[in-house]
Formats: sequence, C-alpha cells, structure tokens
Amino acid sequence: MSTLLASQLTTGLTAGESLAATVAFDDYPASSGYTCRYEFAGPSTFYATTTVSTDSYVLAVHYDVTAELAPGLYSYVGYVTLTATDIRYKADSGTIRVKFNPARKTRARVILDAVEALMEGRASDDQRTTKLGEIELQFMTPGDLMKWRNYWRQEVSAEISAAQQGEGAALNTIRTRFTNPV
Repeated sequence: MSTLLASQLTTGLTAGESLAATVAFDDYPASSGYTCRYEFAGPSTFYATTTVSTDSYVLAVHYDVTAELAPGLYSYVGYVTLTATDIRYKADSGTIRVKFNPARKTRARVILDAVEALMEGRASDDQRTTKLGEIELQFMTPGDLMKWRNYWRQEVSAEISAAQQGEGAALNTIRTRFTNPV
C-alpha cells in the first residue's frame, strides 16, 4: 500500500511547475533492492523515475517537462522493480489534474505580442520581421496591424477558453445574436 508523504499527486499541478512527491510502499521498501518508476497518461504521456531515500522513493519531475503538458486529467501508475530478479509490480495508481499555464507562450500569443509591440513602437528585430502570410509585420499598414491584432486576440482567447474547458471550468461568455424579423 502506498503512503503518500506529499500531496501534490492528489492536488494536481499547473503546467510549468515542478512535480515532487515522496512515496513509500510497505511491501516494497527501497532498502530491499527495489527501484520505482511512474508512468503518466492523459492528453499526453510522460515518465518519472525516482531516487531512493531510506525506505521511500523521491519522485521529481522538472518544470521543463511539465511546461509542455496539455491540460487535463492524467492517470498515473507507480511500478516497483526488484533489481535482482527484474520482476515488476504495480505499487500505486491514481489520477492527477494538470492545469493550464496562462503564462505559456503559444504561437498565437507570440504573434499577438509581436503585433502589439510593433503598434506601440517597441518591437524587437525578431518581432518586426515576423511574417503573417507573405508580408512582414514591419511593412503592414496600421489598419492591417489592427485587424491582425483583433484576429490574434481572438485566437489567444479561444486557446485559453479551450484549456479552461479541458480543466472543467465554466465559461463566462454568453453569445447572442439578434435578427430583425421584418
């Protein structure tokens, strides 16, 4: 049976945060020659090996690994392997929710930042030479830049909404359409 010494596996994490937990299994003590590995499956998959600390296992997943995770519910399974016999046992299982990281720079966010920086006169060389179609931002008219800014704002908003829906969050947007019956 698993003794969860850190609650992060049950409380979840935001993409881009480190995942850390210490686990101990009464039937599979680390001091008896077992190794432990966790496998996570959900919208994407990843693995985590552990280090031994007396009779427990220390699980650590670096933030660079979690930064690319899609938000959603992940199932995990912890396996222990007896080194001497190479026999693997399932020791732990459960779920963890990965939440959307609003600071994550998606393609839409990078382009929106470039368009807004150019409009405000603070664009870097890389931002000025960003291409939308065949035209670099620096050669667009102010009217074109405003149209692109509105387009990419909608894209970023749609990404955030989709990620929040994946996390089970309620949407706050109500869309209506009025037509003239005459």
